[in-house]
Amino acid sequence: MSTESKQAESQTVGDLDITAICNGDISSLVGNWENSLGFVITINADHSATSTRPGQPVSNFKIEPKGIESDIPYIVISPDSPGIGGFVIALFKIDFKNPYGDQSDTKRPRIAVADRPGNFTPDNYYYRK
Repeated sequence: MSTESKQAESQTVGDLDITAICNGDISSLVGNWENSLGFVITINADHSATSTRPGQPVSNFKIEPKGIESDIPYIVISPDSPGIGGFVIALFKIDFKNPYGDQSDTKRPRIAVADRPGNFTPDNYYYRK
């Protein structure tokens, strides 16, 4: 069973619905997400996002149903500004552990901002605000 399938098996209230997100329904992802440094990513129902983190411009994003070289589901952020590369937001349900190593609170739904999968630092994880 893939990691995405394991993540999709059970849905807790307030948790991320990975299956729905991968099918384009981002309602469980919409809202404000904050990391340990106080930076906030706001994900809107119209598939746009904003970030308070310097150097992390965000705009429209697209849904990708699979992880990048991994079983971690993610969305891709595509900035409006030319010359600025995009990044991914990895999606972690409650109790799902990052297979590369986990430095997050797995008892909460969370997202991680990165350019590729890995053992993210605690500051890369954002929690629902």
